[in-house]
Amino acid sequence: MAEPDSMVRDDMLRLVFTCCHPALSAEARVALALRALARLEVAAIARAFLVPEATMAKRLVRARQKIAAARIPYRVPSDAELPERLPAVLAVVHLIATEAHAPTGGEDVARVDLEAEAIRLARLLAELMPGEPEVLSLLALLLFTAARRPARTGEDGEPVLLADQDRAVAVGERDGSAALLAALDSLPAQPRSHLWHAARADALHRLGRLEEARHELLTAVDLAPTGPERRLLARRLTALLAGPGHSH
Repeated sequence: MAEPDSMVRDDMLRLVFTCCHPALSAEARVALALRALARLEVAAIARAFLVPEATMAKRLVRARQKIAAARIPYRVPSDAELPERLPAVLAVVHLIATEAHAPTGGEDVARVDLEAEAIRLARLLAELMPGEPEVLSLLALLLFTAARRPARTGEDGEPVLLADQDRAVAVGERDGSAALLAALDSLPAQPRSHLWHAARADALHRLGRLEEARHELLTAVDLAPTGPERRLLARRLTALLAGPGHSH
């Protein structure tokens, strides 16, 4: 059979575009592609969408059932169809990079293999659609994040605190701890990650609100998905408990 008229030549990218069929909802396209093609665990996909793992598992089942019932073909889209599917494809690549930057589990602070795959796919998209602003923006973001990765860990593979990294930084470093706390608390209510609780603990600690800081660190340790992050947060908790001014 002749190859359909398409510039897509990479098998992985071809399959990503195929899973991002417009007959599926935007969320279903991205979730299905992350599971079937990027091989992310359901827990990682659920975390990306901020929903419970069981909820995401049901959504994936429904997406597969819809594909079967509607007889949606797994085929290479024509060049004319590529722009319609681009947003979902960009979302897939971005979420692969997100899992690379903040793994759902394991002993690594970052997944270098997934980071490399996300960048490879973004480069292919840039070749397919030269000058497409969203593609170029995503590629630039991924390359910037990858460039910062070595600063995130020491020689022992353990996380390096933000204050100890060589970088210009966030609201808390610029405007002070009270501004950081206000910024964190102003975020929309949703499931909070370990990073949110750790940042809040740091702001509270600097403001002298030690008991509240301890509570946030306990939550951060419980939510931390990787071994190095759990150990780092546990060390910070121990240091806080041993410091002056803490009442048991």
